[in-house]
Amino acid sequence: MLMKSHNSTRTTPQNSTIPKNAELTADQALRKLLAGNHRFVSQKANNPNQSADRLSELSKEQKPFATILGCSDSRVPLEVIFDQGLGDLFVVRVAGNVVTPSELASIEYGVSILQTKVLIVLGHSQCGAVKAALTGGQLIGHLHTLTDLIQPAIARSLRQPGDAINNGVRENILLQTERLRNAPIVAQLLDEKRLQLVGGYFDLKTGEVSILSIATSQQATIRTQGKPVFSRFSRLDGHQPKRMLHLKITNLDSGEYQEVFCAPELNAQTECTIGRGRGCNLVLNGDTIDRIHAKIVVQPEGYCLIDANSRAGCYLNDRKIHPNQLYPLSQSDAIEMGNFFILVHQF
Repeated sequence: MLMKSHNSTRTTPQNSTIPKNAELTADQALRKLLAGNHRFVSQKANNPNQSADRLSELSKEQKPFATILGCSDSRVPLEVIFDQGLGDLFVVRVAGNVVTPSELASIEYGVSILQTKVLIVLGHSQCGAVKAALTGGQLIGHLHTLTDLIQPAIARSLRQPGDAINNGVRENILLQTERLRNAPIVAQLLDEKRLQLVGGYFDLKTGEVSILSIATSQQATIRTQGKPVFSRFSRLDGHQPKRMLHLKITNLDSGEYQEVFCAPELNAQTECTIGRGRGCNLVLNGDTIDRIHAKIVVQPEGYCLIDANSRAGCYLNDRKIHPNQLYPLSQSDAIEMGNFFILVHQF
């Protein structure tokens, strides 16, 4: 029996409850943001917590689950791109998402007083402040106070191939996360495992947020790398999907990133196994990943996901799926298994 996936509040067959903002772990907080961005990109936003009742509920106190340092750019409204609402995010915005004393003071309030579990520095493609720092020239008023803070990132990016502005944007995100990591209050919370510091990149063309770095302690920051891994599989009975499957996989514990391209090919294996076992086609290492955790198979309807009776389960678009049943995969679906967040693309 085929069960089509659909967006809903995350539930399990046993109707488990969702942790409130204050109860979320750092890992859960980051998952919540990525899942919200997925809904935004796929045009299935829930627009949560935006009612007058929600505002009344928050009139006495706020319990946001994330602090975000973002750019002032009008095209990057943080509650919108992460599909969150009133009281969910503690937002600090400044052109170029730079760390100044006043921004740092607000961030310290968010992570220490409000006790948000995740701190994100979010830059975006074609940032005007980065472009100004890159091109130089005379700047009006106090704009140089922003570009001066971006210049070290520009110096790092000058010899990199590709788009000069976006290279500068990425290096600036990493530079500002380094500055925050060395701030005493943030550093202490990182070392006490009470905070996760993340560098994120927002693509204005696609709306997607990708993770550039994750710091889980003052000394340890892991930069993600997009190293492609290729896996080819198909059925032998002629069920050939017309589109290649492209999986974007982020390990939310380590920040490691990989992309998998599954191309249909005749006379190949009938399924793609996913798990921590060495014999799996796609190996995901994690304590919450079973030896064979899930499978992707080809059916007449196209690619389908199967939970291979895993202990921690699999989630498709925030909904826990039943073991050993077929769930068709569609463009921009989000899969979660253990500490891995997987975005599905087909082309």
